[in-house]
Amino acid sequence: MIRHRYFSLGFKSEKMTQYGYGLLNSVYRLDNIPIKNSKQKVKLRIKVNNINQNEVESVEAELTHI
Repeated sequence: MIRHRYFSLGFKSEKMTQYGYGLLNSVYRLDNIPIKNSKQKVKLRIKVNNINQNEVESVEAELTHI
């Protein structure tokens, strides 16, 4: 079991807009992530316990159709 491993993601502002990035109530969201070789997109939700520490509580993904 892996414990307490950290990583970070960085997006340029145009990618943040393209992917529909948002943050509300300790939930990061990316609403428009393209799937390679498909017309479908993924909505990704990452809930954190503490916004200052970014300790992930849960991750959810939803497939959307265009």
